[in-house]
Amino acid sequence: MEAGLELADQANKPAYLECSKEENVSFYERYGFEVTGMCNPVEGCPPEWLMWRPAQRS
Repeated sequence: MEAGLELADQANKPAYLECSKEENVSFYERYGFEVTGMCNPVEGCPPEWLMWRPAQRS
């Protein structure tokens, strides 16, 4: 996670992910991600939390 986010930051690019377990949301929040929405991609499947992290300047 850290290595990938470091590369994104060096390129001044944001990061996006979809999390399918609510209990993992706080893990990603520790890396600067914020929930931007929620969706149910297919009926009967668990919901997904859509998360975004802007590029970080060091």
